[in-house]
Amino acid sequence: MKTYLLGAGFSKALHPKMPLMVELGKTVATSSGTIDEIYLKMSENIEEWLSYLAGDQPWLDESSNLENRAKFSRVSTAIAENITANEPTVSELSKTSSLDQLLRLVHKWCNERSAIISLNYDCIIERALGIELGQVRERDLYVISLESRRDDTGMFAIPPTTDLRPRLHKLHGSTNWLYHGIENRFSPIVLRENIDYPSAYAGLHPVIIPPTSFKSAFYSNSSLRAQWESAGSALKRTSELTIIGYSLPASDLQIHALLKTQLSQDASLTIVDRSSDSAERIADELKVNNPRIFTGDTCLSDYLDTITPPLWRYIPAISNSPCEHLGFGRNYVTRRASYDTSGYELSADTLQAVLSDYLNIAEEVEYHAEPDRSFRVYNSGGNRAGRDADHPWSVADNKMELTRDFPESFASVEEGILRRSIRILGDAWAQGWTPNKRDVEDLISYLQTGYASESTVERFGIIRDSNVPPRWQLDYLDHGLSESLAQYYKDMQGPDAIDNSPSKTI
Repeated sequence: MKTYLLGAGFSKALHPKMPLMVELGKTVATSSGTIDEIYLKMSENIEEWLSYLAGDQPWLDESSNLENRAKFSRVSTAIAENITANEPTVSELSKTSSLDQLLRLVHKWCNERSAIISLNYDCIIERALGIELGQVRERDLYVISLESRRDDTGMFAIPPTTDLRPRLHKLHGSTNWLYHGIENRFSPIVLRENIDYPSAYAGLHPVIIPPTSFKSAFYSNSSLRAQWESAGSALKRTSELTIIGYSLPASDLQIHALLKTQLSQDASLTIVDRSSDSAERIADELKVNNPRIFTGDTCLSDYLDTITPPLWRYIPAISNSPCEHLGFGRNYVTRRASYDTSGYELSADTLQAVLSDYLNIAEEVEYHAEPDRSFRVYNSGGNRAGRDADHPWSVADNKMELTRDFPESFASVEEGILRRSIRILGDAWAQGWTPNKRDVEDLISYLQTGYASESTVERFGIIRDSNVPPRWQLDYLDHGLSESLAQYYKDMQGPDAIDNSPSKTI
């Protein structure tokens, strides 16, 4: 088994908005308008401050201790709200190389069935696991059982997740975990889900555990203790420990003790940290011979380049047109099938053949660690055809490669915009649009700036409908753009009215 220990530096490397503990302390300590007096007396150390507030101090009377616990609850809520507000969306991550880095790493974790020990409160890993695993109940991602207050027993129930997932431990809690407070040792951990009834979580508080030596009150909860036991067991069995973005501060005695007493003596060590001083100190403290160390601003990407190849990308169609989009790196191909399908599976060998035949990828693409694992596609119908049988890629009539035909148009386009452009134009192409540089560049410009010229509006249409639910607005807009573009050229009786040469600017 391989184990990965993640600290706040991991999330910070993925997106600069993610706060470190020092930054969090300054924000929440001044949330009332004035800086907290005890926080200042603790030398602005948020870990010591939270530990002081959470525990009963013997020199204080009962009412003062109760006031401290109430303040701890308010501060925990403020921390959870601050992290949630700053947590990047998948769309934001896709605008840089962060999403590619994260998905490459998560993909490796799933193939290895790794143990993940996260000391972060955010849910970035959960979002990436959702992308990698497809249909998955969020509570199935964790090593401990979480209570759900969402009705998933009816027609929209999601089946139990398969075992193609790592074992995720969140030792310091999570912004989407709630409980009745540290004084209630038998309180269940409740998962906060995206449901429309916030009253379902009334009276509950975020599970936020400060990383300090004083934690006994927090671990009286049986569920929280269970995941520490699981983490200890994983470290005993691990063959390789990778620490990413965690400096192993002296104040975090519990993590020190966990690593020094439970880590297998035969385990190898990899440290990924921007600070070379922190990396060398961790190696010295854990006394592991010949650790691999990656430091500097590019430490995460440097590390990933040694363990994972670039991933292929699958983009489903946004309309009912029978087409799909497959990419490798920044090269994409769209295939138009002769029929629509409600789902299919590709084996590792077939996926390799598709990449080789349709994307001209000659080198080996190590997508699967095990040959039995399949690439699964579920479309709106929810059903699935047999593995490798009659999938759209095998019966496609022709193909379109926008990134190859218009390389200069896509050269400096961020990943998220590139994928949306391929999706919109691909679906329009499946309905009769013929590729041309004017449309490609006008669409990219609109997606990047939000500004559309009169001619762009005429060809693509701009849909503004406040009645569309927020979670559907992006797909609704993209569907309208592709439909409008295809209809525009149908009304013009075909694309012959313009010059379609990829090498010419229209």
